[in-house]
Parts: sequence; structure tokens; C-alpha cells
Amino acid sequence: MAFTSVGVSLVALGALHIIPQFIPLSQQQLFAAVKPSLQWLVSGSIIAAGAPSLFCVASIPHAAMAALAFLSVGAQNLLAQQLLYGPALASLAAWLLRHVVHGVSVPTSTAFAFVLIQLAHFVLGAVVTMLYPAPIVPSLMDVGSMRVAIERDPEGIQFVRIPIIQQQQQQHDAFLDGIMIPPSSRQVPKFGRRKYLIYLGGNGEMFEMTYLSLVVLADRLGVTVVMANPMGVGRSAGVTRSGEDLVLAARSTAEWILNGGNAGSGAAPAAVSRRDVVVLGHSIGGGVASRLVAQHYPEFGLVLDRTFSSLSDAAISLSPVSKNPTFVRFVLSLSAFGDLNNTKHFEEISHNRRLITYHREDQIIKFQESSVARLPQFQKGGSLADHVVELRSHKFTKDPHNIGIADLDGFEEASKRILSFYERTLVNS
Repeated sequence: MAFTSVGVSLVALGALHIIPQFIPLSQQQLFAAVKPSLQWLVSGSIIAAGAPSLFCVASIPHAAMAALAFLSVGAQNLLAQQLLYGPALASLAAWLLRHVVHGVSVPTSTAFAFVLIQLAHFVLGAVVTMLYPAPIVPSLMDVGSMRVAIERDPEGIQFVRIPIIQQQQQQHDAFLDGIMIPPSSRQVPKFGRRKYLIYLGGNGEMFEMTYLSLVVLADRLGVTVVMANPMGVGRSAGVTRSGEDLVLAARSTAEWILNGGNAGSGAAPAAVSRRDVVVLGHSIGGGVASRLVAQHYPEFGLVLDRTFSSLSDAAISLSPVSKNPTFVRFVLSLSAFGDLNNTKHFEEISHNRRLITYHREDQIIKFQESSVARLPQFQKGGSLADHVVELRSHKFTKDPHNIGIADLDGFEEASKRILSFYERTLVNS
């Protein structure tokens, strides 16, 4: 009986990893929310039957934290539902079902094997959350009030719905939530036709948070800025599980712009030339931007703003657990997120419409440890030094990493480079 139930449990755990491939993107967020609880229900019932003392040691403190969270934030907090309430209910169900499902003879060794499985799930989940915490950000902020403030802006700013590219489905049933910001009508037009800048934000950055910086960027450059929240962030459908999912969201945004948008979704006005588009990626968005341009849209201009040489280099620099490069890269390789390599992709692009901006005092992407700009080829005398602009800020600025690029000294030079990337349809030229 125990052997059969253990086999079924292993199959169930495997199925939980495969099922998302067959769920429509529009419904994946719900499954992602309940998946940790389902995993714990399956593993927990085995552990409770074979090592009840160990199960109690793990479950009782967790239940206490769930109770405290319920008293503090209530039942409606999505983050608490996913990380505390759901797993706590799964613990109760696992305890009640332990002998019903597995009989009375689950070996202790089997229970400990499932402890290791559960620990692996926890560690890899924690790695992905540290690498990309954006899906939990809306639970920590009043995003609704931010959207109300954006809606009051009179300058033609639009919320847009961008269809997510789906290889296996022809219909567009899932959308990214985005924003399109034209330059202010007060600005003197720089171009004879509309130019676009796709902004790919940093870790946890939503357009609701960075909206004012995007307005400044649109006005300073005289171009239309488009930013979409990645899958599973804010009101965007789907789930971001890997770097490739971030690239998919960026591709969807690019295709929406190039094809002129869709009626009723907050449409881009007309089909757009690829030479009319520049991609600016900040922080982790830089890793997405360089892969997007190198592998999918080589005609696009590219700006990498305060970003890493590779995601693994940034993870090593920021890791609170270990600075051992081999260990960190090994853990990263086990996670589904994968690596993002700016150095490799930047060098793969054959044209000169590419730029790197960096800040020596950056406290997140530290210059000496993980910045792509620290590498010899990007420094003075290097083969790609002409593609680099250093940003500066006032001496009292504590965190230059999270300041909008247009608000930093050095942007004047960077903006001249960026404007030169667009096809020459300048006004009065």
C-alpha cells in the first residue's frame, strides 16, 4: 500500500510541473498561486505518515505564522494566501489524510526523501523569488491609487492591452497590461514620424511605479515610450517562471508596436519600421533587452542601462548565502530561470546603434563586481569603449540605481547617442 501511494505521489509531483504547459496563459496565475500548497499536500502527507515528529516541527511554526498574518493583514492579502494560508491548510489536510492515503507503513527513509524533495522545491522557489520578486510587488503596494493618478494625466497617455505571443494557440486570449506615453505636446517635435522606445524595467519595476520617470524620458527624447508589465505582474496575464518568459513578454510588446496594435486594445497608430524602435533595458531588463535584439530584432537600437555582465554575476554579487561563483551558478542552473548574458549578446549585435550606461556608485549592480561596463572591452582603450557613457548624480544621492536615467547627469550625452539610433526622418532635416 505504502509503495503504491509513494509512486502515485511522485507522479503527482511531476504532474504539477507539467500541467502549466497545458493551461491557457489567462488562467496560469491561479494555478501558480495554489501550486505550492498542492506540492506540500502531496509531500506533507508522506512526511506526516513516515516522520510525524518532523512534520509537526515544520508545520506548527508555519501555522503560527499564518495565524499572526491573518490577524495582521486579514484574509485578502494575496501574498499571505499563497505563502501562508494555503500551505497551512495543506498541512492540516496532509495530517488528516496521512493514514487514509498511505496506510500505516511509510518507511522513515521514504519520508526523509520527501523532505529533501520539499526542501529542493523551497530552495529553487526562493532562488527564483530572489532573482525576480516582481510578481509579489503588487501585494506590497497600493497599485490601484497609482493607476488613478495616471488616468488623471491629460497628455494623451494610454493604458494598452498587448496580446501575448502564443506558439501553440492562434487566438489571443491573454494580454500584457501596459502603458504608452507620447512626448508632451509642449515639446518641439524632433522627428517627422513617430519613434518608439520600449522600456524594459528592473527587478520588481512596474509601469505604475515608474510612470513619472517614463514621462520625463518621453519628453527628453521626443519619442513614444511603451512599457508593459511582464507576465504575472500587476494585471498582466500568465506567469513569469524564467528569463525566457521575460523575453517573450518583450517580444509581444515589440510585435504589437511593429504591427500597429489592435483596435480596442489601446492601439499603436500604424505599422512601424524596425529602424523606428529602440529598446532600453534597465537592470534585469538589460539582460532581456540584449537577448531580444541579438536573437529576434537585430535592426532595433539597444540601450543597456545600469545592468550586469550576466545574471549569474549579479546573483553572486548580491547573494546573502555564498560568494562562491561555482555554487551560485550551479543553483542558478538548477532553477528554471536560467541566465541572462549581456556581454555575449551585446557583442553579437553587428550594428553600432547600441549603448551601455553605468554609474560607479550603483549599490545594486556594483561597478567592480557585476556591471557589464567594468569589463576591459568597455573601458577606456577597449574595443567597445565608444559604446559606453558614464552616468553621475548629486553627491547626496544614496541609490543611483533606482533613479530614472533621464534624471542623472550624463543623460544629455546618452540622449544624443540614442536619438542617432533612429532612422533619419528628423524634422527640418
